Amino acid sequence: MCLAMQPGAGSYRIRDFAPGDSSSIHRINDAEIPNVTPFAEGELQRLADQAVYFGVAESGSGAVVGFLLALDETAAYSSLNFQ
Repeated sequence: MCLAMQPGAGSYRIRDFAPGDSSSIHRINDAEIPNVTPFAEGELQRLADQAVYFGVAESGSGAVVGFLLALDETAAYSSLNFQ
């Protein structure tokens, strides 16, 4: 399970991931490199397809400010953080 939130996000609500959230998730994830692994081309959707749960945190203005991607032990994911 990975939870990434932008600093100073304030109040938010959790909702299910939607394909339109992808660019925001890439932006949030990329801001944390080298602490996290960057997503390869198409990897976010592949992980979304395997996820036990994939949600986003949305600010009061509707901006995606965080995400939670939960995988179980059967997921095909090679990140060192997941092993």
